[in-house]
Amino acid sequence: MKSVITLMLKDWYVLKKRSGITLFIVLFFAVFAGLQGGFLNTAMCTMMMIMLTLTTFAYDQGDGWEAYVSALPVSRKAVVQSKYLFGLLTVAGSILLVLASTVVFRGFEVAILLNALAVQLLLGLFFLSLNYPLILRFGFEKSRVWYILITFLIMGAGAALTTVASKSAPQNIASVTLIAGILVFSLLVISYFISLRIINRKEFIEI
Repeated sequence: MKSVITLMLKDWYVLKKRSGITLFIVLFFAVFAGLQGGFLNTAMCTMMMIMLTLTTFAYDQGDGWEAYVSALPVSRKAVVQSKYLFGLLTVAGSILLVLASTVVFRGFEVAILLNALAVQLLLGLFFLSLNYPLILRFGFEKSRVWYILITFLIMGAGAALTTVASKSAPQNIASVTLIAGILVFSLLVISYFISLRIINRKEFIEI
């Protein structure tokens, strides 16, 4: 567990140094999610936070970190776990930002807060689950088209579902959200084991 925490700290320090603009954009969407609400601002806050975790893959691959860490007394399982836990923390961070912004600008309204929580959690975990194995398998640059496509598909599907949900009965929304949550969590577990299998079969050669 100590190795996992150390690897997560490494990613955090790298992001602090290289991703200041993206962090500003995250705060921008969090503020507007609190001011205006809406699916777009809420979802974009979470998506941009996860994009930060995706860039850590790019930095690792560009700096030759993968080859370096494979020579250290750190298991590949710990490397994968650190990426997934860091991704989950960014999702949680985006949720806290939107919740805080919503409370500040619109007060403590349980329905609004729960809706924002559901949107961020479902979309965030889904986006993370699909992209991590792709980047580990094909590399950050080759996966760029795929995660852009996935982003548009998620945003479009989410907007459509939000429109449908607004016309549905509360009990139906709760049931659909619960089912979606179970499916997304299952996808996350499957994604983790796929990523673990990919990295265990991968050969890292330092250039």
